[in-house]
Amino acid sequence: MTKIFIFLTETIKRFYPEKRGDIQISFAGGDTEEQRRSIESIHKMYNPLATSDNPIYKEKAVVICDKPIDQKAESKLEEFKKGYPYLVENNQLFELEATSLEEYYPEEWKKTYAESRELGKKGEKTTYAEEVASQITKEQFEKEMPILHEALNRCWELSY
Repeated sequence: MTKIFIFLTETIKRFYPEKRGDIQISFAGGDTEEQRRSIESIHKMYNPLATSDNPIYKEKAVVICDKPIDQKAESKLEEFKKGYPYLVENNQLFELEATSLEEYYPEEWKKTYAESRELGKKGEKTTYAEEVASQITKEQFEKEMPILHEALNRCWELSY
């Protein structure tokens, strides 16, 4: 499981238990070192949901991406947006302001790019996501992580 999956699952469990079963979080994987492949993973996961003979999730899915780390990753994200323009038009695509979740956490847990990479090398990003999710306050999440909070709200608006 990825760190954002862990972080959001635990955050929902702690702060929004009444909405817990209303959405399904799927993940495409990837971290700062793998961002070039991340958009391709998202495409592979999302494509069957949106383009099958019965695309019941086309207008229901919400996609969250890290900020692209370089021009190549930016180009891949732009390709993805062009391939699924309605995601942008319908406010279903959210892009973090940082290249990793660790750089997007509230100040008290925020890591630099180098620190985030080091956590990744040690295989500690998931553990760190669990730690932050267990300690963050609801106010910190909603005020200091507005993009993730808005993405969750959009998920609940679109849920069945």
